[in-house]
Amino acid sequence: MAYTKSEFAITRVQKYLKQMEEAQSSIEWVAEEPHKLAYLIREGLSVAKKLNHPFAELSKKFILRAKAHKVVAELRVSDPSIVELQRILNKMRIEKVSTLLEVVGATIKHKADEIYFPDAVGLTYDEITRLYNWTKTNDYFIIVGDGITLSKVDPGDAKWIPQNRETMK
Repeated sequence: MAYTKSEFAITRVQKYLKQMEEAQSSIEWVAEEPHKLAYLIREGLSVAKKLNHPFAELSKKFILRAKAHKVVAELRVSDPSIVELQRILNKMRIEKVSTLLEVVGATIKHKADEIYFPDAVGLTYDEITRLYNWTKTNDYFIIVGDGITLSKVDPGDAKWIPQNRETMK
């Protein structure tokens, strides 16, 4: 079912939109049919966007969710410090992991964007090569240094790439 294009869609939910405009945190409304109320609010926001109404900015500020007997307008994360904190928290340091199988297992389990294994210093060249083959198929890069780091972001020149063994001697 498509949203209406009538300005009445804004008027119908204006009291909810005004509450959202004034809110500094998430809001909840109790409703017997929360999916219908959420639909009407989304429709009002859609019309506001098409008509360049001031309420149009609310869709950037909130995410609407219909839950059991209530509609929740959740504040979107837009604070740069929170975004930076989320990025930092997606980096992990896992100690007491030192073998190839433990490194792969921990990476599969935690699925972080960057994982540092400080105790994985004893891996042989062949084991790191096998890890490299696994990381290539799973979109990770290896950084070998004081331990091993697996990263989803290309570290540039710091990434480990296997070399021909004869050229290493």
